[in-house]
Amino acid sequence: MKRSMKFLLMLTVSASAIFAGPRVIQMEGTLDDFVKLRYTSPKAGPSFAAAAIGAASNASDPAIPNAIPGINSISNFAGSFQYQGKTYPYIMAGTNPATGQSSKITVNFIPLTLEMGDGSFFESVDTTYHMADSPLFNSNTYATGDGQFIDAEQRAQFWNTMPADRNWHFLLDSMVSPEEILKVPDDYGLVIKFRSGQKLAVVDTNYFAYVLESIVAKHPNYNALVMATTHNMVLSDVAGQADPLANCCILGFHSATSETHGTDGIENVQTYGFGSWLDQGFFRSPNIADIHGLSHEIAEWANDPFINNVVPPWTTATAGQYGCTTLLETGDPIVGFSIPIAGYDGFLFHPQDEALLQWFARTSPSNAIHGAYSFPDERALPGLPLNCTPK
Repeated sequence: MKRSMKFLLMLTVSASAIFAGPRVIQMEGTLDDFVKLRYTSPKAGPSFAAAAIGAASNASDPAIPNAIPGINSISNFAGSFQYQGKTYPYIMAGTNPATGQSSKITVNFIPLTLEMGDGSFFESVDTTYHMADSPLFNSNTYATGDGQFIDAEQRAQFWNTMPADRNWHFLLDSMVSPEEILKVPDDYGLVIKFRSGQKLAVVDTNYFAYVLESIVAKHPNYNALVMATTHNMVLSDVAGQADPLANCCILGFHSATSETHGTDGIENVQTYGFGSWLDQGFFRSPNIADIHGLSHEIAEWANDPFINNVVPPWTTATAGQYGCTTLLETGDPIVGFSIPIAGYDGFLFHPQDEALLQWFARTSPSNAIHGAYSFPDERALPGLPLNCTPK
């Protein structure tokens, strides 16, 4: 089995002088008082994504064209751009905007309820249903017209690629699977208690990634994005570390596994990940809450579902903590940026603004809607990234 993984929104916390016990930490103030953003490199993506691209069809639904031949997975399409004489190919989820044929992909949520060593429970069923009824799946009005949040972003960057009627859409449908209970061993988890009374579960990154892969294997849905969801949980390198918060805190990641079965040579490719719902109060900024991390992950999955899209090296002052990278990860340049959107029940959601393909491609002027480099806040990235040399 081949696996690739992209970790997102990592924060570093200094745990000195805040430990109150071996597996419980008492924290004053908010996480902002202790954290700074940093970046963790993903593993290489499945090798098929670097192979020759040709017209093919989805093994489960031959009516849906795929860019990658011989796989059973989500619908996907191929494109490319040029920069300084070099061609950069990419593969994205959905159907090619140039065809005008819309697509719909299911996001299969798996709520994870955690039982920590101190007896605390972090239940996620209610917040998962709130995610499934958020602007990620419900229609709102954007500069690109009425649609879902990720749909609006994809339409923004392909605004001048679609046919003139601009009826192409990238649609998501949500379903919620039964709850899974995860009892986190003491060696792989701890709890942070805040003066406000809030609690935050911190789970070991490698342990959670291993467990999540086994959970996803029980819910195979190759034509869907399988997303585990948690509530007030983050990841860190907890196990065997003198300072278990030294590499805290990951709010989500997206990944892919691939495995060939039988004699037909068809490769089953499962795209999956996790996103954590955070209540307000862990950060001073109200933006880093509710679906902020989830929207970050799903948008990045849409633009790089198999974690193989390479772009010219980039860095930016808005997210210098990511250093110099060649990843097409649309949420990384503007973590924490959001234009809140009210849901049908009046709840104010905080999906993250995303960088558009034109920003990574250094397209000048941008051929996205209104010449933008970010969306829905078209002012979040007013200029192009800085060139750099990866170490």
